[in-house]
Amino acid sequence: MDEISKCFLESVSYMFRKNLVHISHSDLVSLSIKWIKKYPWLIRTVFFDYEDDTSAYVEAYSEKKQEYILTKFNQITGDIKWQTHVVNGGYGTPIVFKNLVFCLNSFDSIAAYNKNNGKYLFNRKFDDRIRSSMNVIDGYIWFSHTSHLIALDENGKIIHDFHVPNAFLYGTVSKYQDELIIIGTKYIQDENTSNKFIWAIDKKNGNKLFEVNLGVGSIISTDTSGFWLQKGYIYASNNDKIFKISAQNGKIVWQRKVNGNVHRHTVIADSQAVYYTTLKGEFGSLKLKNGTVNWKVNIEEGIITPPTVINGSLLIIGDSSIYVVDKKEGLIYQKIPTGHSPYSAATIFRNRVFLGAGEPPINGLLFCFEFNQGVNNNLEISQDFYVGNTLNSKKLQLTIEKK
Repeated sequence: MDEISKCFLESVSYMFRKNLVHISHSDLVSLSIKWIKKYPWLIRTVFFDYEDDTSAYVEAYSEKKQEYILTKFNQITGDIKWQTHVVNGGYGTPIVFKNLVFCLNSFDSIAAYNKNNGKYLFNRKFDDRIRSSMNVIDGYIWFSHTSHLIALDENGKIIHDFHVPNAFLYGTVSKYQDELIIIGTKYIQDENTSNKFIWAIDKKNGNKLFEVNLGVGSIISTDTSGFWLQKGYIYASNNDKIFKISAQNGKIVWQRKVNGNVHRHTVIADSQAVYYTTLKGEFGSLKLKNGTVNWKVNIEEGIITPPTVINGSLLIIGDSSIYVVDKKEGLIYQKIPTGHSPYSAATIFRNRVFLGAGEPPINGLLFCFEFNQGVNNNLEISQDFYVGNTLNSKKLQLTIEKK
């Protein structure tokens, strides 16, 4: 296992963020469509069971039925293994832990389902809306609601309930050494503002170890909101700024302004750089050491999903397409139309990439791509354009390649 993967396993053992980066070498990759399934829903971020190489899970929203659908499917074929209905899927990506699937339910609850057959098992209700994804840390399920940081065991029993005064927590929960890193907003009475904060909380007793004020900011309610934790540093964003923060003491190492709001979804990092996307359609790369710009690119539409790293390549979801980019140079060398992805992200498992897209909420498409190693990059843009049986027709598929 490579050094980057070890780092992710320590900090985000069951979180979707683990599936935003795959590094086994530095070569570029290209994507090819393995299968597409049409779902009449808005499809969210695909998540995985790390004890099962053949299955994956996704939650989707049916506007027509006003309900969420939790689906387990075969990774190889896309065939559905089971589906069940959830009252409301909330604002966080579910997780698979042991023999259960845990997902947000009815805005203020955590529901558990048998991962083998989708049977509903139990529901743990809280008094406030939950706006975070879940993470498994040291055998417990961690998440937040309003100003509370909660740990549950696999039976839904509350093990820890830590209170962060005046906070409204959202996003993700991660572990660094013996502390928990969380994100949220807090009202500053003297300034009459709501500011974005990063907190470090003692995992044993809930004591605040430090807090970092990132300036005036708002609550973000998306599956992929939050921060990135890597090798003792927190990479967070607020409005149009990206921050590098020491996880040891909360000291801001650097901050960098970019073109457009960057805080709707997490930035990501590897051993080489920090990668970001903004609502104004900019994506780029910053140096880890000081935040200076390596490169930046603009596309036509705003980008509302985080980037994904595969070896030497970036996947950028925007302009109703998936772009494949040389992460060192910022060169776009492949583009595949997919439709809109308002609440999904490109997640990786083994040599496959999954993405919810299409024309939601009625005409959703679940994509499975395979990535191929060793692309010959000749510094010219190459676009793959797919129509035909990848969309509606069963008779025609046309591929155009420009070099």
